[in-house]
Amino acid sequence: MSLSLLGCDNADSEPEKARTKEWPQVSHAMAVHVYMPDWTHGELIYRSNPAEAEFQRLAMTKNEEGWWSAMVKADKLEFAFEGDSGIVNLGATQGCYSGSHYKCENEGDPAENFRSSAEQVWVKNGLLFTANPASDNAAESFTVLSVNLHTYQEFKTPGVKESDLTDSQAMERVNQHGVLFDRVAAAINQLNPDVVCLQEVGEWHGKQRDDLETVQFGATDSNMVRQILSRLDNKQYDFVMDWSHFGWDVWMEGSAVLSRHPIIKKDSRYISDVSNGTRTFWKSRNIPMAQIDLGSRLGQLDVFSIHAGWWNDDEEPFQGQFNRLTAWDKELKTQNVNTLFCGDFNQVAATKEQQFITNGTGYSEQYALANPDGLLDPTIGGTIDGWSGDVGKRIDFLVMNDDSPFEVRQSQRVFTQGAFGRVSDHTGVYAQFGLADRQPEQTEGSAPYQLYLVGSHTGKQTYRGNRFEHLEGGKYRLVTLLGAAQEDPQADFKAHRLYLTDRTGHLFSLGSPLAGKRLELFTPVTLVENSDEGFLFESEQAGLFQFDLDYDAKTLTVSQLD
Repeated sequence: MSLSLLGCDNADSEPEKARTKEWPQVSHAMAVHVYMPDWTHGELIYRSNPAEAEFQRLAMTKNEEGWWSAMVKADKLEFAFEGDSGIVNLGATQGCYSGSHYKCENEGDPAENFRSSAEQVWVKNGLLFTANPASDNAAESFTVLSVNLHTYQEFKTPGVKESDLTDSQAMERVNQHGVLFDRVAAAINQLNPDVVCLQEVGEWHGKQRDDLETVQFGATDSNMVRQILSRLDNKQYDFVMDWSHFGWDVWMEGSAVLSRHPIIKKDSRYISDVSNGTRTFWKSRNIPMAQIDLGSRLGQLDVFSIHAGWWNDDEEPFQGQFNRLTAWDKELKTQNVNTLFCGDFNQVAATKEQQFITNGTGYSEQYALANPDGLLDPTIGGTIDGWSGDVGKRIDFLVMNDDSPFEVRQSQRVFTQGAFGRVSDHTGVYAQFGLADRQPEQTEGSAPYQLYLVGSHTGKQTYRGNRFEHLEGGKYRLVTLLGAAQEDPQADFKAHRLYLTDRTGHLFSLGSPLAGKRLELFTPVTLVENSDEGFLFESEQAGLFQFDLDYDAKTLTVSQLD
């Protein structure tokens, strides 16, 4: 069964070829290492193509330093490890966790595996590196850690409305969160990040409002940054923080930037429309900025800890906030000073919302560059404060100026079940940057160098995305497993909604104005819609699908192989 988008007349020209399962040639071998000095045996559990239903196992060998290693011929891997202590992977990244007061909608949230296409992969304490973490390359690289802390909402006071908390009840809440501060501090102590971005930093204030002009954010021990700093081995972290508004009427809520390098300049500014209000308007957004001196080789970096509003919000739309943010960045811009926006953008990856951030703006989202097969890796579950639904979303970004001398070498989600443990309703994001080897990106004709398929089973689980293999000219192929499409509660059909993107999440359209961006094709695979918003097709069967794309002819043939 096949369908063609744009140019249906050639849909049946090569039906047998479309159904042939042709795996691309592997170009290099990958060396995978995991640090488990106490293990007496270790195995790599892996698959090199997501269309492979079964994982393979490979025995690993151990060196004197406690590293287990295995070599696999593959261009990319999805993998985990198993040894004396059981399975080692990322663990669950959504759903329920100790301390959460949310309804457990995702109790069956599966553990997620590591993914990489690097030739060398090193995993230690749940963290993935592309070089031995014991190696000394500090002068050539820097690291960033970002997480939303959720303003003391991970534990609740039973039977008490948040706005009715007493001082003593609030201090008990602070003490309850100590176990979570321990986890954040443990991550900072182990990773020793150069930059830490924190959002929804809470501090107790109460309901008084006569001190708004004089109250100092960070003056009390209930301030989350102070709680974390008190637990750090390195007491030299400098910081800048400021608050935006009251969360739940009684907590001062703000953001912070921590740096283990000198901060040359500190500032903060509202990127929300101040005519709507500031401290007493809960949708206001005040952003702290730190200009950090990373040393003579890496130069200076302007870091903004972002907690933005929602897309098309009636009172405070994100578009205006981002425009004010970039205008501020341009005001600060001087030669050899680069920019990093890090934090909770409240915009969904691989949608028009992310495109607004990256398309033609001079900025790129770094997690997507480091994880092209993980554009939709969720950093929040389906239902948290400010969001609802069954599908997790990636809304926490690291955004850097395109003309920086840096490249992201690795980025992964942390504060997951397998990496330090959960600390809030968001996972964190960790990234390693280095000076870029400026090789020109390959192009062939008018086709983009890399294309990915991302999307969802309508109304249900997110589909994470896979990279098309480039065949020749503008021709690409992807073979992947898809689950049975789920029923859309707002429609009378079952469907997959899928998107074509480049490696930054920019959407490519195969829509045709001449066809009205809507084609009717035969069942059991039926194209429902083809537009700038993606293409939607019906298929109630799960199975192995092959996508053959001719980018120049603007045709995509979808075939089910089993």
